[in-house]
Amino acid sequence: MIDYSAWNKFSEGKTPATTPLPIKINKYLMPSRKELIVDVGCGWGRVTTWLYLMGYRVVGTDINKKEIEKAKKDAKKLIIKGREKEISFQVDDASEHIKLPSNSADGVVVNGVLLAMTTVKDRKSFVSEIHRILKPEGIIYLAEFAQTPDIYNYRKHALITRETGTVVGFKHELKITFKDKTDEGIKALGKPKNIDYFAHHYTKKELEKLLVRFQILEFNKVKFITRSGIITDGFVIYGRK
Repeated sequence: MIDYSAWNKFSEGKTPATTPLPIKINKYLMPSRKELIVDVGCGWGRVTTWLYLMGYRVVGTDINKKEIEKAKKDAKKLIIKGREKEISFQVDDASEHIKLPSNSADGVVVNGVLLAMTTVKDRKSFVSEIHRILKPEGIIYLAEFAQTPDIYNYRKHALITRETGTVVGFKHELKITFKDKTDEGIKALGKPKNIDYFAHHYTKKELEKLLVRFQILEFNKVKFITRSGIITDGFVIYGRK
């Protein structure tokens, strides 16, 4: 398995997955300059900045230092007078520790981030950290890619990733496909030099199990459009600590 340094190597603005954030989020997290919203896995700050401009006080955190630097640079251009201290960014590996106090966040946004967690241990640790930083009654918003019915395709990926639902992102310039490949041929493609990242697509049952410590307010199946323009299944979940 590759580690999360794979996500740290992407150049600024090039992290390979994104999901839209619905306006509906303010149903559970009303914009407030007093309450803190944490955007975990913020990448280059697209959602963090959007939340700030909507009126939230926000912290964006991500493992990728280059993305955080871009987020800081871009946010400076959009700072609202009198609200200079209401948006900030920091580097964290959220699967280990988020550098924020326990019970400090009124809301946490997790927007297409769990897909990067390719071990059950790290997924549990990640969700545990979110639970830790949330205040009692705090809200989690989670958007995640869903497993599709294409079991045959997942089986092929699992020959490399060793887990059904976890797929390989090959380096784009290599134009690697599984077409006409035997199982052994597919396994041979799983060399580190060929791979950009692993990503996990979730079943509803997996997410329910991970979020067992939260009260689920909404669990919606939706359609996402990936950065490459592909329409795919996803889940949008609202929960309360």
